[in-house]
Amino acid sequence: MVQASELRKMNSEELKEHVKEQLYEKQNFLQQKHSKKVQPFDIRRVRKEITRTKQIQYEKKLEEFVEQYKTSKFIPKELRRKLNKAKRLALTDEQKNKMSRTMRYQKMKYPKKVYSFNPLK
Repeated sequence: MVQASELRKMNSEELKEHVKEQLYEKQNFLQQKHSKKVQPFDIRRVRKEITRTKQIQYEKKLEEFVEQYKTSKFIPKELRRKLNKAKRLALTDEQKNKMSRTMRYQKMKYPKKVYSFNPLK
C-alpha cells in the first residue's frame, strides 16, 4: 500500500502506470475469488488504492489547469464555483440595480420620503 504523500511525489506517467498495476492486481484477486479463498480485505484495499491514485491524478490535472488559466479571461468549468442553476443564472448586483434614464430622473425628482413618527411620545 502506497501512501498518498508518496503518490503526490510521482508524475502523471508514473501514476498511470501505478493505476494499471493496481487494476491488474484487482483483476487477479477477482479471478482468484472464484477458484481460491481470497480475503475480501485484499480486494477492498486494492480498490481504495486505485481510487486514491485516481483522485491524486485529478488533483494534479486541476493544478495544471490553474497554472494554465491563471491569467486567462476564460475559466474552464472544472475551476468555476459550483452553485445551483438558479444562482448561476441569477442577475449580478450591478444588473439588478441598473435603471433606465427615465427611472433615474424619476428617482432624483421624487426622492423617497422618510417619516419619523413615534406613536409612544
